[in-house]
Amino acid sequence: MLSDQLTAYQLAEPDATQSALCVLIKTKEPRIEWHKTKRDGQQLFDYLTKAQRIAHEIDAGHFYKRPGKWCSWCDYLPVCVGNTQQVNETLVQIR
Repeated sequence: MLSDQLTAYQLAEPDATQSALCVLIKTKEPRIEWHKTKRDGQQLFDYLTKAQRIAHEIDAGHFYKRPGKWCSWCDYLPVCVGNTQQVNETLVQIR
């Protein structure tokens, strides 16, 4: 999952030479961890291939819900609950 996030960040800013994710570790004495990485062309290609495959599955109706506390902040909640009007108003559709 972390690897996918860093790859997505790299795709969002293709001129960047390195990606990093800052994580606050909530322990008795909180600390910060930096996860730095460089993505090569093959990793970017693999990520885009995976995203395309997932998009195809969702488009085919194979969208499996995993309800949890994260639902309240998920951008795709309208899709899960079947709110077509909100989907059309808030999500970009690529065809």
